[in-house]
Order: sequence, then structure tokens, then C-alpha cells
Amino acid sequence: MKRFFPVLLISLFSLVACQREVDDLFSETESATASGSFTAKIDGVPWTADRVAYAHFSDAANGAPALFSIFGLSIDKKIVGFVTADSGVHVYTLTDNSLSSGVFQDSSLPDVNSFASLGAPVQPSGVFNLRTIDTTKKTVSGTFSFIAYRDLDNQQRTITDGVFTDIPYTKDADLPAAAANDTFAVKIDGTAFAPYGINATNMTVTNSIMVQGRSQTGGKTVGLSFPNDIVPGTYTLDLFGGTHIGVYLDGTTSLSSTSGSLKILEHNKNSKRVRGQFSFKAEALGTPATAVQLTDGYFSVTYP
Repeated sequence: MKRFFPVLLISLFSLVACQREVDDLFSETESATASGSFTAKIDGVPWTADRVAYAHFSDAANGAPALFSIFGLSIDKKIVGFVTADSGVHVYTLTDNSLSSGVFQDSSLPDVNSFASLGAPVQPSGVFNLRTIDTTKKTVSGTFSFIAYRDLDNQQRTITDGVFTDIPYTKDADLPAAAANDTFAVKIDGTAFAPYGINATNMTVTNSIMVQGRSQTGGKTVGLSFPNDIVPGTYTLDLFGGTHIGVYLDGTTSLSSTSGSLKILEHNKNSKRVRGQFSFKAEALGTPATAVQLTDGYFSVTYP
């Protein structure tokens, strides 16, 4: 089962929805460099987030605790990151039963499914120490180490000597309203959802486009991920297919598409505009009784 690619995907949806800067840093048209310093060793080999490093604090909403997310991306397409229940300056222990998890992805591998501290053969699987939060400069610093595991093939990576220094962060209040020329609408169990923020991002590290609508508080997000070379046609939304995916985040609940369809009406690579219709059944991994129906979905967006 492709368990941990969704972990990273959901984490990235949560982060990318929150600040336009990340859209730019992952886009094809930007040549970004990382602010601050974000380094580690992956199986003893030095690694640096030399493309982008960014963090975000989200507010508590819809039953979800306040969350802290941080990710570093290297030019050689490796991502290291964390999502934790925000307790401010704190040492977070990474375990299967906590809201704190580390994630790792190497998009240079033939199989880009991600690794995570969740499910690692050794528990607790690591620590994440948020040492300082500079509210004047809006930066964070800390250290980390953890075992990243992938249960679909039992591979793992040992990440040690992690240090991040003066990484810039944003907060939910920074979420921009939707652009006038972007549209995103869907019904969630029959109730219309009109998002406050709409984002579309070309994720070159995974060769995919992410489209999402997000409530103003950040507690609710509906998102889609599909290949960035997609052409008009109808596609199956299936989490475990790993190519065309729907995601629904609501408070502490993260659900992914187990069935459904995505119809691309237009994809103009010159104007970078994509339009489509969608509907899918979203379920919590390992808890199929927790399901939501998303219907009458439509989006028309421009990505960077």
C-alpha cells in the first residue's frame, strides 16, 4: 500500500495553501534559493535544502489543533519536513501515536512515494526540537533526527544531524483571498463549499499540478493533484494509483480519494490555465467508515 506518499502530499497541501511564496519556489518559472540554513545527513551523506526552506504556523480550526509545518527542498529533488501540533518552542517526540511526524521524499528515485517517521520499525522514531521563534524577524531555528520508513517496500532512511537556522515562517493571517480570475467550487456531503483562498501550483519536484480551495481559517481544504502535462480527458481519482488524487482536510481529519473522477476541460500550457470538473469519495486511511462525498466540483485557475 502506498501509505506515505499521501502523508507528504497532504502535508504539502497544508503548507502550500498558506503562502504564495511557496508557489513561486516550486514553480517552473522561478529560480529560487533557500533562505536561512537547513541541513542534515541522509544515511550519513550530507544534504542541504539549497532550493527552498519555509515554515508555517496554522491556527486551530474545526477541531484541529494549531499546527507547525516546515519543509526543505534541495536542487537534487529531496524533501525533508515536519508537521507537528504546535506547542511553540518545544522538543517534539516523533511516534506513531502523536500529531508530530517527519517526512522524506526523494523524487529522483524511480518510485517517488514518500517515507515518514510514522510506521518506522523503531519507536519513538526521532525528535524534532524547535529551539527558537524570532517573532521580529519571523524566523525559526532548531534541530532534528528521525528514521523515515516506507512500508510498501520496507525501505528506510536514517536522517541525522539535522539543523535549521533562521528559516522564514508565515501564519494563517497571511493567506491571500482568491484572485478575481480564479474559481473553485464543490459540494461536501451536499453542502456548498466556497473557499476563501484558491491556489494552483506547478510542483516540478513531483511533476504535478496542485489545485486547492481553502477556508479562511485554514481548517478546511479541498485539493487535487494531477500530472503537469495533463491533457483534456477523464481520469480516475485514486489515491493508491498515485497519479490523480483528491484530498479533503477538515480539522484533525485527513481524507483521500478512493474513487471518483477528474475531467480536464482545458489545459493551456502557454497561458498556464487549467479548467476541470471533479467528484470523489474521500476516506481516512485505515478508517474506511470515515468517508465524505465531494460532488459537483469545478475549478478554473492559473498556476505560476
